[in-house]
Amino acid sequence: MRKKGFTMIEMMVVIVMMGIIGSIAIPSFRNYIVRMRLTRARDEILSTLKVARARAMSERIVYRVSFAGINEYKVGKDPDGDGTFDYDASKLLPNGISFQTSGSDFEFYPDRTGVMLTSDLIIINKKNDDVRFYIIPATGHIKVER
Repeated sequence: MRKKGFTMIEMMVVIVMMGIIGSIAIPSFRNYIVRMRLTRARDEILSTLKVARARAMSERIVYRVSFAGINEYKVGKDPDGDGTFDYDASKLLPNGISFQTSGSDFEFYPDRTGVMLTSDLIIINKKNDDVRFYIIPATGHIKVER
C-alpha cells in the first residue's frame, strides 16, 4: 500500500518549474511597473495642469505650474497680478521618473490662454520612455505626446 504525499522527485520537479516560470515572469512584471509609473506621472501632471487652467478661468487670476529640479513641481497663483506667485506645497514624481527638461513653467490666464515660459516639459523613466507636454497658446489646451 502506498503512503499519501509527494515524493522528493515530484517536489523537485515542481520547484524547478516554478523557477522557470518565475524567471520568465519577473522581468516582464518589472517592465510593467516601470511603464505604469510613467503613466501615473503623466496622469498626475496632466491633472495638475488642467486644474490650474480651470482655476485660472474660474478665479480670474494667473496660475503657474512650475517644474523644478529633477522630480519636483508646484502650483502657484498670482492673486494681485504683480507677478509674485504664492506656491502650494511641492509635489514629487513617482520613483524612477524624472524630468528630461527642467525649469519648465506653464502659465494659464483667465482668458483661457496659456503659455510655456521656457521649453516643453518631458518626463522620462529608467527605460528611456518619455512623455512630452506642451500648450497650444491660443487656446490654452494642454497636449501630451508619448
